Amino acid sequence: MTDISQPVRAHLMSQVPRWLEWRSQLPEVLRRCTDQWGLEVEGVLVDRVGSSLHRVRLRGPDAVLKL
Repeated sequence: MTDISQPVRAHLMSQVPRWLEWRSQLPEVLRRCTDQWGLEVEGVLVDRVGSSLHRVRLRGPDAVLKL
């Protein structure tokens, strides 16, 4: 296991409130994107702290939406 230095740990911990806020808004942002662009969400490809990748379908072809 890799140790995280104190400055890096402090920075990451300072981002927790911002991350929680972003996560709480994600469903609404995803809904607005699907409504605006006519996307069909197929599933989540990657769900990370700073981004989320969703498998979507755009009028037939597969696509990826990164939020």
